[in-house]
Amino acid sequence: MSFPKRRDKPRRGKPKRANKLSPRDSQPLEVEIEFLGGKGDGVAKSNDKTYFVPFSVPGDRLLIKPETKRGEGFASSIVEIKEAGLHRFEAPCPHYGTCGGCSLQHLEPSFYGDWKRQLVVDAFSRRGLHPEILPVKSAAIGQRRRVSFEVIRAGGRLVFGFNARQSHQVVPIDHCLLLVPEINQLIPALEKLIPHLTDAGERGDVVINFVNGLLDIVFALPGDLSLDRLEKLSAFADKHDIGRISWNRHKGGTPESVVQRKPIKALFGDVPVEIPAGSFLQPSEDGEGLLVNEVLEGIGDCPKIADLFSGCGTFSFPMAKTALIHAFEASQVMISAMEQAAGRAGLGGNITGNVRDLERQPLSVKELKEYDGVVFDPPRAGAQEQAQVLSESTISTVVGVSCNPNTFARDARLLVDGGFEIKRVIPVDQFPYSPHMEAVAIFCRK
Repeated sequence: MSFPKRRDKPRRGKPKRANKLSPRDSQPLEVEIEFLGGKGDGVAKSNDKTYFVPFSVPGDRLLIKPETKRGEGFASSIVEIKEAGLHRFEAPCPHYGTCGGCSLQHLEPSFYGDWKRQLVVDAFSRRGLHPEILPVKSAAIGQRRRVSFEVIRAGGRLVFGFNARQSHQVVPIDHCLLLVPEINQLIPALEKLIPHLTDAGERGDVVINFVNGLLDIVFALPGDLSLDRLEKLSAFADKHDIGRISWNRHKGGTPESVVQRKPIKALFGDVPVEIPAGSFLQPSEDGEGLLVNEVLEGIGDCPKIADLFSGCGTFSFPMAKTALIHAFEASQVMISAMEQAAGRAGLGGNITGNVRDLERQPLSVKELKEYDGVVFDPPRAGAQEQAQVLSESTISTVVGVSCNPNTFARDARLLVDGGFEIKRVIPVDQFPYSPHMEAVAIFCRK
């Protein structure tokens, strides 16, 4: 396995002086990796200095080269593996080491699973919480249905792929072992199409969802959508049986559907929901199923439930089979999609949608009196304000879902301080080979 040197380039201007190393600090040295840090880098200490070394495992004896200051230590690269640790594993992907998408393929599988569970254990213990944390439940490899590719036209050529590790450079990708086959098979055709949609020097994203057997593509590119480009998109959709193509000139804005051949319907609890372009979906159907099962088991037989940060109804529809659901989401189009699907499925009386930005306006203690249980699945920043209100409410059962163990543990601490106990925490790995981790936690009042 090779370990390429970092090719980071600052966006503009000169590197900060604070990150420059002295000639003495930048000399290669031999170290032994003691443990993996929270970002997956090996940590070594020598002469009272700390070194962070990607692509390493505990027990590795390495020759490393310190490169930049990183907090109280030094970000370093491997020059030579003198002796491999017991948990080193042969990475299965040919792009490993250059692509920034997967940084942990070199970990032996059982050690990898234990380490990912420990991420959740450590996050909770730092908040003084020591609940039962179950073994990791993992989504299968090759089932990821959502992906964002980087594209850039520079030097007369197109580069289509993923960002390099800690860099704005793009690594060409012709196949990703995490993705469903339908997305991988489309990559060569996209590489031929992109030059017709961009000008020299332009950079953007191509976001693809594979939803219930159909491809849904958003081109987040800087140029105008001319008639010629629209015709090429339409021909592309016909040739490759694409369900929908959307255009988003302003990255982060609302995509505009420009080619709609078939309705894009996700199945939530066996209910087809026609989702808007750019809607959030769990990374894989496999992982979504794991989360839904844990939420259903955790919420139990609560007859009336508030589903907070509901999206288009990932949890609302499965719960609506046995309960009345009030779903809260900031996006009007998502709530509309949910309500329309509920009406078509005869669940209009079981699901009520509410447009509300819970980060700015959490449900109050008075409003929460209406419910027997609450499910919340916030963005990575967590739901601190809402958790505080929940801790002051009379709600008896809360199920939390999070893609950030650190903010989840912070919110859990608020609930525990308000009289809840944590029945259990279930780590769910939907992001294989990365340090990202999801978890479900069940809270009940003592």
